[in-house]
This record gives sequence, C-alpha cells and structure tokens, in this order.
Amino acid sequence: MGSGSDDDIKSIIIEALDGNKTGGGDIDCLVRTKHGFIIIEFLRCIKIRPFESHPNRYWDYVPDKIGNKNKFLALWRLAQKTKSKLILINYEDSREQFKIIEVLALSDEKKISDDIQTKMDRETFHNWFRGLV
Repeated sequence: MGSGSDDDIKSIIIEALDGNKTGGGDIDCLVRTKHGFIIIEFLRCIKIRPFESHPNRYWDYVPDKIGNKNKFLALWRLAQKTKSKLILINYEDSREQFKIIEVLALSDEKKISDDIQTKMDRETFHNWFRGLV
C-alpha cells in the first residue's frame, strides 16, 4: 500500500458518512500478545519534544474546541471494555525521541491521572516494539 492509504480510507469513510458526526476514530495499532491486546496511539510532537510532552497538555488546547479529550476517552473506554492495555507513544519526525506512556487511569475530570512513562531512543524503541509480539 502507498503512504497515502490511511488518508484514502479516512476520506472514503468521511464521504460515506455524508456529514453525519459519529464520534468515531481510528486506532493506530492493535497488538495481540500472550497476555492480551494492546491498543497503541502514536502522538506526533511538533513544538515540544516527546520527552517533555504529555497528552494532558492537549486535552483542551483551544477554549472553543474539545482538543484530543474525546479521542483519549474513547480509546480508554475501548481498552477497559476489551481488557486491553492502552499505550500512547510520543514521537517526533526526527525519530530521535520516543516516550512510551502506559495509561493506568484516565477520566474526563482528572485527564490521565496515572501512567508509566519510559523514554527511549530510536534503537531502544524499535527493540521494544518488536518485543511486543
């Protein structure tokens, strides 16, 4: 598949919905391990490097917009219902820094209130990711 295939699929879905808002979204990665499933969402960091950034920073980033709150809440609900782990991965275009954030507690009021964070360079991240399966 070409690099634009995800964008193509997204445009097909938007076109088919014909303006109807569903509150749906996509999952970047779903990994099956011997202990169950892991839902993984990649979070691109542009202005703040991955080691310094956290998803709570973008929960409600513009007063008139919801920000990423609904995405995180939906992913958390899905993880809870399917007894899956939820892992958020901060990354940057240079691929120099990766921060793995395993979410342990999340709510609308408290945002991500408990997590385990691990900072990695590219090689460490690649080894960690390959080790998931």
